[in-house]
Amino acid sequence: MAKAPATPAKTAKSGDKAPRGGRRADAVRNRQHVLEVAQAVFAEAGLSVPIDEIAKRAGVGVGTVYRHFPTKEALFGAILQHHMEHIAEHAEALLDKADAGVALFELLHTMARESHKKKDFIHALGGYPSGEVKTAKKRFVAAFEALVKRAQRAKELRPDVTAEDVIMLSKSVFGSGEQDEATRTRRLQVLFDGLKATAAAVKSATRTKAKKS
Repeated sequence: MAKAPATPAKTAKSGDKAPRGGRRADAVRNRQHVLEVAQAVFAEAGLSVPIDEIAKRAGVGVGTVYRHFPTKEALFGAILQHHMEHIAEHAEALLDKADAGVALFELLHTMARESHKKKDFIHALGGYPSGEVKTAKKRFVAAFEALVKRAQRAKELRPDVTAEDVIMLSKSVFGSGEQDEATRTRRLQVLFDGLKATAAAVKSATRTKAKKS
């Protein structure tokens, strides 16, 4: 007995919509692509670059950029959020490093190197109105403060400095313009040597504490 002919597969018509999951995946890829291109453009030229230029370099229409990021501030905020989350993860991972002093110095070196490549990092440390950026910054600050306290407990960092002190002093290296890796490392080492818990530094901190009490 002859088999009944197989029912032909339904073909997509010009008006048929693509699967919703596929649209979502494409949207996520497009958003990520725009973010990566925008980050490179902002790092290269700062915030003055128009959205049109970002869209051109990303190979998409301006409408595509605005569909994901309604304003330039929203786009910049998304970049900052991603960057802050990345550096926060790195700081948290360093909490398990055996040498507390080396861990803190490694983070400072990473921050200096990243700020050199990404001008947005200084803005992130200084504050930004986006709630998502603030949340990511809080996560980073918590990890950074833990690293500072850990280094102090290990007597690798002078006891009279705060995490904010270290950040503020480090910004002079982060924002010092064009510098090669060797120069950046040397400047950070000078800074870190000044922050170390030497006998003189501990004595000075103890004297200052006694005067305040």
